[in-house]
Amino acid sequence: ERFIFTCAHVMRDMRCGYCGSKIHDLIEEEIASRGLKNKVLAGRVSHVGGHAFAGNVLMYPEGIWYGYLRPADMSRLFDEHVVGGKVLLDKLRGKVGYNKTENADLAAKPLSVDDHGQN
Repeated sequence: ERFIFTCAHVMRDMRCGYCGSKIHDLIEEEIASRGLKNKVLAGRVSHVGGHAFAGNVLMYPEGIWYGYLRPADMSRLFDEHVVGGKVLLDKLRGKVGYNKTENADLAAKPLSVDDHGQN
């Protein structure tokens, strides 16, 4: 039902390699502790752009792109986004496939996961 991809590309920038690996492991722990193994799949991915924003996480199918995620944010990511259906606006980098103007508009209005950024 959902894929969570974490940038863990150590060759491009150490921030992604360091932050991404830790965040991925915590995402796996959240999936297991919440009994979501049949609903959420997590994976490490190569460079997604914006290593200065590490940790970078992509949420599919909605295409939401988060940055500056820290280990302390993982419970909130699951509580609010995965379970609660709300986008974390303070961590939002944008939506995959949107241009800069569309992403600026996206950040200016409250979203739910269900509207996939479409209002």
